[in-house]
This record gives sequence, C-alpha cells and structure tokens, in this order.
Amino acid sequence: MYGTPGYGAMGPRRRYGTAGMMGQPGMMGQPAMMGSAQMGGMHMQPHVNPTQQQPQQQHGGQQPQPSSADQEAMRRLQERQQLAAQGFGIVGQVLQLGAMLASSGHQLLSVAVGTTFAVRTFRAIARGEPIPNPMAPPGAPGGLSVGGAAAASTGAVAEKPGPSSSGGVGGVARKLSSSPAAMAALVCFVLVAEHLWRLWRQRQERLRLEEEERLLGIDAAGAMVEEDDAASLSALVPATTSRHAASPPPAASDGRMSAASESTFVARHAFEAAAANQLSLAPGDQLVIDDFSPDGWCWARVTGVRRIGGPSEGFVPGNFVEPLVPKRRL
Repeated sequence: MYGTPGYGAMGPRRRYGTAGMMGQPGMMGQPAMMGSAQMGGMHMQPHVNPTQQQPQQQHGGQQPQPSSADQEAMRRLQERQQLAAQGFGIVGQVLQLGAMLASSGHQLLSVAVGTTFAVRTFRAIARGEPIPNPMAPPGAPGGLSVGGAAAASTGAVAEKPGPSSSGGVGGVARKLSSSPAAMAALVCFVLVAEHLWRLWRQRQERLRLEEEERLLGIDAAGAMVEEDDAASLSALVPATTSRHAASPPPAASDGRMSAASESTFVARHAFEAAAANQLSLAPGDQLVIDDFSPDGWCWARVTGVRRIGGPSEGFVPGNFVEPLVPKRRL
C-alpha cells in the first residue's frame, strides 16, 4: 500500500478535481492527469495558464508614476475643494453673524457688516489678494482660516494673477467664476441690498399707515362736530371781542335820544332795516349821529350821497359805524 500510487499511509487518498485515472477528465473544470505514476511519490504542481502570470509579474515590480498632467489635475481638484469649503464656510459665517445681529435688533449693524465684507472681497479680487475672513478683526492680514483649514492652505490657494488675468471686468468675472468665496461675497452683497430695500419699504408703509390714521382721525372729528347742534358748536368757538363782528343790539324804542352832540361817522358794515324807524346802511355811508342809547342803538341821518334807497334817517346799530377820521394833506 505504501508503494501503490494514489494511496497514502492511512488509506486511499481522495483528490478533489482529479479522477485518479489516466485519460479521464478531472472535476471542477481541472484538466486530467497524465498518468497514475505522477500521482505517487512526486509533488503535484497545479496547472497555471501562462497568460495569467504576466499581471503578477508586472504587479510584483515598481508601479508607474502618474504624469505631470495627472498631478496638475489632482492639485487643481484639491484647490477647488478647499475653495468650496472656504466659500461655504464664509457664507455660513456671514449669514450666522447677520442673523445674530438682526435678532438682537442691530439691523443697521448687520447691514454694515455685510456691505463691508462685500467691499473687502471685491477689492481683494481686483488686487489678486486672498479673500478676507468676515470673522477676522479689521487689522488682521487675513484672520483665521475657514472650515478648520490652516492659514497656509488659504495662502497657497491664492495665486498672484498674471498680466492677462488681472484687472478689468474680465479679470473680475474670471475670479468670480473660479472662486466660490467671491460668489459668496456677491450673494452677501445682494442680500444686504435686499435687506435695505425691505427696510425702506417697511418704513414707507409705516408712514403711510400713520398718515391714513391721522386723516381718519381728522375726518371723524369733523363728522362729530357737524353732528353737534349750533349751541354746542358756538360753545366750542371762543367768543370774539370785536365790536364790528358782534351782532346788532335789539331794536330800540321809538323816540329821539337826548344828550348827544353831532358827530360825523362812517358805516363800516351793511345793515338792512328790519323796522320802519330803522335806517339801512351801505359800507361807506357818512352819517351824523345825534343821540346815543345805552342799549347800543343810535339816531343817525345820512349826509352826502345816498348809496341805497329808503329814509335818510333812523336808528342804526352803534357797532356798525365808527367816527370818520379826516385825511391829512401832505
């Protein structure tokens, strides 16, 4: 048994993938053995396709290095990722700072912060300098980096522009398109302008509402006064002390008054006689007052040209006439 090919010390060997007989195909897709003599005393080598050894030999050696173009592409990809992280971090910080200031009531301060950041960013783009950090103090060169990156990475990403890419509208447009942080500054500037416009509209709306309330109050007060009767309205109006604006006194009794010297007077207001013993007046009529009465009436007669028809003498109210002052000659 020890010398029999295909048998081991403990019994027949079980070989998976081979039939153990010459000329019979093996199992599991393996090729058949050449003979039973090869199964005994020698070590069997697995059959390997020569074409499968070439990759192993190649991988066993030194791996090829990437080309300069690939390295440049990888470097630019890393720069874009850093710029994206920086831009989104700046936008987040600016919006957070603006929300914090606006919630605390410092709306003008939040507007000033956003405008200052936008101006500093556009100025840095035009000069080819690194984009500033909104959280950095004004005197700092660039402040701490955004998003946990080191300050050296920010400085390494920002490159000095060449003569063809700097200056002018084209250079600024290229910077805006290639830098997410610059786009973030532009977005902040637009947000600030929109915030200012919203504040202005709110103020105009508030002023308009206040004006409408004031006009409604005046109209309501006028309607209330119109609904009042004449007695309450006269009570609201202060009484005048002018004798010309006062109403004429009641009609005097018939008969001449006594103890009055003749004086020349002039009519200041028009008066229409309500009784036969009264004298109608027109403004400018010259009168001679003969008698005065304590009740306010006086007996007068018209001198000169009569402006209206009717009797030339009678009672007139004393507060409708005044003494005639002769004009002085120069």
